[in-house]
Order: sequence, then C-alpha cells, then structure tokens
Amino acid sequence: MRILMGILSELSHERRQERMVESLERAGHQVSATWVDNGEAPLSDFWKERPLHRLQASRALGGKLYFLRFMGWFHRLILQEKPHAVLAVDPPALGPALRARASRPFHLVYDAREYWSELPTVRSRPLMTAVWKWTEGRGMRQADASCAVCASIARALQEDYHLSREVAVVRNVPALSWRPREATRRHQLGRLWPTLGQGPVVVYAGGFWPGYDFRPLMDAVGLLEEKGRGVNLLMLGDGPQWELHRRHASTLPWKERVLLAGKVPGHQLDGLLRGCDAGTVMVPDLGLSYRYLLPNKLFEYIQAGLPVLASPLPETASVVLGRGLGRCADPQNAAAIAAQLTILLDPARESTWQAALEAAAQDLCWEKEESRFLQLFTPQGGGALENGPASIGR
Repeated sequence: MRILMGILSELSHERRQERMVESLERAGHQVSATWVDNGEAPLSDFWKERPLHRLQASRALGGKLYFLRFMGWFHRLILQEKPHAVLAVDPPALGPALRARASRPFHLVYDAREYWSELPTVRSRPLMTAVWKWTEGRGMRQADASCAVCASIARALQEDYHLSREVAVVRNVPALSWRPREATRRHQLGRLWPTLGQGPVVVYAGGFWPGYDFRPLMDAVGLLEEKGRGVNLLMLGDGPQWELHRRHASTLPWKERVLLAGKVPGHQLDGLLRGCDAGTVMVPDLGLSYRYLLPNKLFEYIQAGLPVLASPLPETASVVLGRGLGRCADPQNAAAIAAQLTILLDPARESTWQAALEAAAQDLCWEKEESRFLQLFTPQGGGALENGPASIGR
C-alpha cells in the first residue's frame, strides 16, 4: 500500500514520525512524506534516503501564510499522488486531507502529537482556536482512525469532539536500547565538553521555547556548589529562548559547570545521554497542552539509564513517580530542584534507580507500541488494506 504522510515540518528532528515510517516499511508499505524546507533546519539523515515531497517555504512568510501555503499544497499533492492511505499529523495536515477525500477515497489516519487547540500560541487567539478546533473535530469524526501521544489528550479529544470511535494511544517512545551503565560511558561526553570537571552531570535535552525558564535549574547548580556538592548541567537543544539562557549562564559564578551545547545530531544523542547521571523534564504548566505533555526525551532518558527530575504534571509524574524512576519539583523553585537532585544523585540510591529504569525501559519502548500503531491502518473488518483506494469502503 502506498501511504503519504503529511506533516508541517522541516524533518530535522521528527523521531516519532521516523519510527512510524520504519514500522510501515517493515509491514511492506511504501511511504513518502512531506518536507517543508525553510532553508535553515538541516534534513536529518533518516529522510535523505527516502521519498520526500519538498515544499520550499520560509517561516518569514508569517504564521497565517505559512500554514495556508502548506495546506493548499498538501491538498493538491494528495490529489496528484493518489495514495491508498494518508497519515495526517496535526490539524494543518488533517484539514487538506479531509478536503481531498471529497474528490477521491483513501484511508485516513490522524496523529495528534499534542493538544493543538490548547497550545499557548493558539489558545491566546479565539478565532484561530475556533478554526483549528473545527478542523480537527470534523477531521477526526470522519477519519478512519486516530491516535494521540498520551491518554489525557486522547480522552480530551474524545470528549471535545464527541467521537464515537476510540482515539488510540500511541506514545512517543524510542526503540528498546537499555543496557547496564558502562565504565567508559563518558568518552563521547568528554569530547563534547573537554573542560568538564568532577561531579555528576545533569542533562536537559529539548527545545528552548517561549515560556520555558531554565534559570532556576541553573541556579540550583549554584546552590549545590555552595553545599560542596559539585554538579554539572548539560543543556542540549535550541529554540527562540536559547540565547536568553546562554546569556544568563554566562553571568553565573559557577558558569564553568553549565554548558549550553545547542542541538546535536540525533545519532549522537544516545551516547551523550548515557554519559550523564540524571535527566530533567522541567516543563512549565502553560495550559492543557503542556500539562498533558509526555515528551520523547523522558523515554530517551529511561532507555539511557537516567533517573529523572520532572515537573509535577499529571502525565509525566504518572511515569516518573508511578514507576519509581525519579522525583518531581516545581520548575521555578531552585531550592526544590537542588533538594531533589541531591536525592537523585545519591550513590546509595543508584542501584534502586537502575532496577526501576531497566524494568520501565523494557515496557516503554516502540517494540511494545508498534502493533497499536499499525492497527490504525487495518480496516474495521480486521483484514489488511488492499493496494488501491477502491478497496476502502466509502
């Protein structure tokens, strides 16, 4: 079956979609994807050997034109390519896919990576919120199958749009890669951070988005320094607030213990994480989209054997506290962060953390999630989709 994945993305760091494509390929399907080339973000190695449909679109167009250009182009692309199935990621792809189905039938699967209508940038604009909610609700009611990244978002979408069909939960988890911690695990980290001193390394891997404030986390490093507990903080990733945080780090008396390394290639991330001693998911509560966040980096920390310090948000806390994988702290309270890091990094607790992490890694992996995802491409009758749109009853 030929499947077209529509996503408004530069495909520079879309690990969830990479795993989905690999699973579909292993199942014998031919998959192509949209690539929005903004001329800035480099295409990840995963996509370089796969069929892509390139749309050149600079973000300088502005939000509304950027979205509209993609949506019009994706609608035409579906009609031109005539796929047997479309995997639409988020509302900007779902809208044009639904419109295209008015002209010809195909199997439509929707992937809700986040609670789109509750994103701060959307929620602050009532008209935009109404448009996206109408698009998502109409699309999900007519899609053949839908999935969301966590149970809270799946339930919210089900209730918001009064859906009769269940929204499947397909978590954003990596492939199983857990292994016991190695004596040489810091070699790759040492190459990235040649001046790294003594003491454990705490890592944040992710974006520096508006509303994210990691200054209390940096300040917690200073509080631990005052108590004679030298801790190093490695921050991997970029985003609009990266420069603000870099400037703050440069003013700290303990600045040699903080490194903002920027975004690193995906193939290097696992080795760098394994060289650290604890991972952080200090996400602010900026509305339901953030409150229900269950990010990929949380599960990458688990596979790398890192106990986790997380914000006390329901989905994240249910994994971290529910499975005994770490602690929670207010992301704006440096003293609370320092206190919980002291517990996470206590050598006497390491074996306990590692036992819990190993058990969680065996369960929270793509190998356990894959079958649930592939079922989305199975008709309600239970048989496999045939290689043609006419086989899909409409």
